[in-house]
Amino acid sequence: MNLQEVHVVTVASDESRAQALFVSAARMNIAVTNLGRNVAWHGGDMTGPGGGQKLNLMRTFLDRCADTDIVLFVDGYDVLLTQSLEQMLKRFARFQADIVFGAEKICWPDQQVAPRFAETASGYRFLNSGVYMGYAFALKEFLAPPIADAADDQLYMQYQYLHYEDSHLRPALDTRAELFQCLSAAGAEVSLTEDKLLHNSVTDSSPGVLHGNGGWADKQAFEQLCKNYFTEADEIVFQSQDQSYEVLERDIIAIDFLTPEDCTKLLHMAEAQGQWKAMPGDSFPGQEMRIRALDVHLYNRLETHFRLHINPILTKYWAPMTMHGLRDVFIIKYSPGSQRSLACHVDASLVSGIVKLNDDYEGGDTYFYRQGYSTMDLAVGKMALWPGQVTHGHEGREVTSGTKYALVIWTGRYKGDVLNL
Repeated sequence: MNLQEVHVVTVASDESRAQALFVSAARMNIAVTNLGRNVAWHGGDMTGPGGGQKLNLMRTFLDRCADTDIVLFVDGYDVLLTQSLEQMLKRFARFQADIVFGAEKICWPDQQVAPRFAETASGYRFLNSGVYMGYAFALKEFLAPPIADAADDQLYMQYQYLHYEDSHLRPALDTRAELFQCLSAAGAEVSLTEDKLLHNSVTDSSPGVLHGNGGWADKQAFEQLCKNYFTEADEIVFQSQDQSYEVLERDIIAIDFLTPEDCTKLLHMAEAQGQWKAMPGDSFPGQEMRIRALDVHLYNRLETHFRLHINPILTKYWAPMTMHGLRDVFIIKYSPGSQRSLACHVDASLVSGIVKLNDDYEGGDTYFYRQGYSTMDLAVGKMALWPGQVTHGHEGREVTSGTKYALVIWTGRYKGDVLNL
């Protein structure tokens, strides 16, 4: 199976609540398309019946898919991915079904449909709409009947499943938690192995997708499993604790900022979320992703680190000067297939910084005309810093092969100068 024909999709209108999904996806090198990004949510408050908007967004997305594509949908705020996409495709194929849904132990939201679902040895017998995988042609037909944004998506899909159970479409429930583990009334059955794989003690299975649905106890179980899954090795650590720096060229300095391993984690996080786009109204548009949207926790830690450990370097080297906090932090991406370069410009910042996140590409250096300096030899993880305006015009030279990723930091030009997107 060509992985370009497989789409992993979620709906998360508040991406800061979906970090378990995005970070675990990055760990597995899985790109996730967020259909809820920059979309006003009209599908209910997530605590009761609702969620029809997810299906309407999915229906629009499916219109862009070839019938033979495979789509894996997962809810945004309570999902953890623990297996590679290749593994999940193999497990999906074993079902010999057109669509496979997660199964749970409680019939929600309408107990009256419970008798229509067959008993199972595992107790997992009721369709859960928060995790499913299927061929695009089957999902297009399955989701064809209209649904209001605020209507209940799970009840809709349960009725659709029962309608198609004995028809030309082949829907299936994952009653042994081989692909999907729904935690509702099942938190005590699920643990993590030493290899960070999920294990269901009832079915003796190792599902690849954990869905933390259910009541308070189930939510607590999900939080604990996430805590055990993410170790300190997953946390990006900022360097430059000792306030040392080197002078690269006239008014351009460099500090240690990230290890190469953390640079790789960061670019994988960005690719897992996708959604590269230019800032609205930018005179020099680029394919960018804001760190605050990618991971607000990471942004807050970076802001604190910059204030405590980097601002003292800058105010000492460019004394007398006062720093005013961060204005914007984003990752920019260059490749021959999309944006190749960026024309000469100055930045809307007091001090700017750039960190190469990778070096497996050709060309793509940042060149400063007045200083005659190129970042070609700047090591991955080092941050170059310079005055943002007037004197340090620079361009992003053309990437001729491969893909370049760089972390860009702009500091505020005055108090309260924060870019809100």
